[in-house]
Amino acid sequence: MLPRTSLCLNIPKTGTTYTARFFAAADWLHLQHACRLRSLYVPNRAAVEFMNTFKRLGFRYGSLNPALRRHAGYSILPARLRVYPRLCALRGVKDWYCSQYLHYTRKLKPPQLSRAIAFLVHGREVALDPRLRTILLHHKAEFLERFRTERAGPESIENISVPFFIWFTHTVRGPFKLLRWFGIDTWPRGIGYLTFWAITLLFEDPARVLNQPEGAIREYFASGRFRRDLRADLYLRFDALTDELCAVMAGELRYHPAILDFLVEHVGRRNVSPVDLKLRIAAALQADGLIGRIRRRERIYERYLLPFAGATIANDPAARRPLPAARRSDAPAR
Repeated sequence: MLPRTSLCLNIPKTGTTYTARFFAAADWLHLQHACRLRSLYVPNRAAVEFMNTFKRLGFRYGSLNPALRRHAGYSILPARLRVYPRLCALRGVKDWYCSQYLHYTRKLKPPQLSRAIAFLVHGREVALDPRLRTILLHHKAEFLERFRTERAGPESIENISVPFFIWFTHTVRGPFKLLRWFGIDTWPRGIGYLTFWAITLLFEDPARVLNQPEGAIREYFASGRFRRDLRADLYLRFDALTDELCAVMAGELRYHPAILDFLVEHVGRRNVSPVDLKLRIAAALQADGLIGRIRRRERIYERYLLPFAGATIANDPAARRPLPAARRSDAPAR
């Protein structure tokens, strides 16, 4: 028997790549099992892409994320896909911002910040979305004032400070996404970048939520009405992602436990950033009360959304029950 079809609503920096790899390997091994091929091996990239091509063509089996944009939210899912169980992982605010910083300054190429520095600081003519250009020009004076003490150039932003990155994220990146995706030109006060992503991906009508006045947004969450619009079914804890994936896949999604055990042994290692880098960024977040200011922005996420981590939401949005017991802890990083 093949496992149930499912989707992941992947908030960035919550184990998206690892989760996709784990599901892809499990789906491949289940097809092997269904074809009575007994030898278990982790599929290579070509095998996974071969299977994913069929999923994109309409083969509804296992995780259907290959048929979607990488960070697709519920609001843009085709109606035919909304019937399947939807998973998401939730991560603590401090760790999430630490990972955001490291990914953005070291792996994302070319990030908006590099183009903004080239445009505003060095006066270069660079390709910019007109909406982004307008936002940058609106904040040009503050950008230049804050940038004076930064050790960064337009081609390399590895040494950009954490406070500058956080300011840029909430002043430029977030408002640009809000305008481009939803046509809303005012960033909601009291909303952080992580809260924005969670609402964008997990809610039925994120534009309606984000377009409310600040007081109305707070009341919407405090009253519990937000539960009626929350569209994930299975909420995984990032800090125990392998355990919780196995629990959900063996229970709700009916993957074969022996296959999951095999994958934990051979795939169950998440990529992690170097410890010394993480400690440095964590220290910068703690300095001068920065993490406190971030948490005030992320209060809605921490108070109303993060507590769902480790829960299954039944058809009645107000009902909650615990996930099945997990088998083992995440394996240490290589």
